[in-house]
Amino acid sequence: MDVGLLIFEAPDGRVLRRVVLKGGANTLGRDDRNDIKFTAEAVSGFHARVVFAAGEARITDLRSRNGTTVNGEALAPDVERVLAPGDRIGIGPFVARYVLAGGGAPRVPAPEVAGKLVRQSTLPAQRPARFRPRPAPQGQRSRLLDFLPPIYEQRDVDGVLNGLLLVCETILAPLDRQISQIHHYLDPDTAPESMLPWLASWVCLALDESWPLARRRALVRSAAELYRWRGTRRGLSSYIAIYTGLDPTIVEPGEERAKPLPADAQRVLPGDQPGELRVVPLGPADRRPLDPLTFRVVVAVAEGGPVDLLRLHQIIESEKPAHTAYALYVRRPASS
Repeated sequence: MDVGLLIFEAPDGRVLRRVVLKGGANTLGRDDRNDIKFTAEAVSGFHARVVFAAGEARITDLRSRNGTTVNGEALAPDVERVLAPGDRIGIGPFVARYVLAGGGAPRVPAPEVAGKLVRQSTLPAQRPARFRPRPAPQGQRSRLLDFLPPIYEQRDVDGVLNGLLLVCETILAPLDRQISQIHHYLDPDTAPESMLPWLASWVCLALDESWPLARRRALVRSAAELYRWRGTRRGLSSYIAIYTGLDPTIVEPGEERAKPLPADAQRVLPGDQPGELRVVPLGPADRRPLDPLTFRVVVAVAEGGPVDLLRLHQIIESEKPAHTAYALYVRRPASS
């Protein structure tokens, strides 16, 4: 089903190219696997995606090198935006205007009698027109004929068999297009945001919708690798880095001298109420050597940073080995 057009225009208004969009995902880029291909070097391999679902078109920039714009406004990577008819989309050096297929349905006025509106029920009922099969268009040949034995292939492409195959091809063509681009729905980097929880369930993850979209995609993409290293310093460090965007410092017993606590660090301790945490200055106990099976996690958080300490505490609890204990510290980097 064709749902819209992208009309690429020159600065003087001349139409350079018309691209028909289809239901589902339409990827744009320089790579041959895209639905809409470009040859300009300024366009990334997988530049953007336009998805038509639930009666609306949404565009997403796929972290392209030169970005994607809508009406001159740059799109944030991996963030969907609803398109309205007439919106102008910038793909690298190209600009396209989005229009609905057929220019949209015209509004049909209500019937009038003597200048006054009348109810539809007062109009005479009309019999539905009888269905009459139409022959195949002159010269149009079904590609499905190529898959039949030669004895069935006719030179006359207007024959009955060709007409029947054209009907099947028309019905199956949208399904074929959907199947040909199903891999975009199964890729965490290009799948629609609404499908991420489903993809996460494949790897036994429960995504938190409050996380930024880019981090949710990164977590699903890295899930298999994280499971391999679960319970190790590398696995815990990678998980925290995906959540906070920062590299934590993990110190195990015997490494205290090589990795001492920063002077501006603060200890994170349980609060008075369940689910609460409090941040306190360092005390003498924090300078002592670590006990066996105990490790220290230090995370540098920018002033006013968006890191949720309670969520960070829950991540460490779920990812650390069950027989170990830990101490969590945060620090504010000195401003330059």
